[in-house]
Amino acid sequence: MLISFEVDEGGSAIVNGFFIPTTRAARADFSCNGWPKQVAPGSKVVYHTTDTELVGYAASKFANNKLGGNAEAFNDILVPLYNAMGLSHYMRGIQRTTDTQDAWGGYGLSVTLNDVVRINQYIRDEGDSGGQLDPTMVSEVLSGNSQGLDANLNNFNYDNGFWRYHVGAATNMSSCGASTQVPMMSGYGGHTSIILPEVIITQLTDGGGLGFISTINDVFANISSVCP
Repeated sequence: MLISFEVDEGGSAIVNGFFIPTTRAARADFSCNGWPKQVAPGSKVVYHTTDTELVGYAASKFANNKLGGNAEAFNDILVPLYNAMGLSHYMRGIQRTTDTQDAWGGYGLSVTLNDVVRINQYIRDEGDSGGQLDPTMVSEVLSGNSQGLDANLNNFNYDNGFWRYHVGAATNMSSCGASTQVPMMSGYGGHTSIILPEVIITQLTDGGGLGFISTINDVFANISSVCP
């Protein structure tokens, strides 16, 4: 963020300029113009939900160019993937812009606990062989190697759409190597899911107060000590 963690995501500008508006015109305008350029692209990670929204627009245009007709990324790319994963019917609903009916790229989805676990299991156990995901990218995500850009948070990097937590530096998984990382997904309010080689750690909370370091230590000591 510009000054400190969540100063952009938690500020009034994004609430009034992006979260409250429902039209693509307003949401896209803020996504493109709401954040002044600070550094060269690719040099620093700054997480904005507005960036995810723009990726959603680009993905839909790409899908439409490739598939033609009324094809879009959500219904024609993501929903078939959700079906292949065996996810719940909640995942097939999405918030859409009121003027163009584009699927929201930031926020808009509802999931169950089982959905979150199943997504992680699919990535870990079937992602490189299921024919739905890019095997090279899956391998990079699951690797324990140190990769990605520093996320401006203690012991976090960001790469391929995943947070990467430095378990080698911050947990008892240091025995796997000081530079070891594991992929992690994080949702609004503290929702967290961590992919370990034999265990999926998931917590759904609205305050982010539970933490996960002690959980990782407990799993590594008592359930599975396999290193990524």
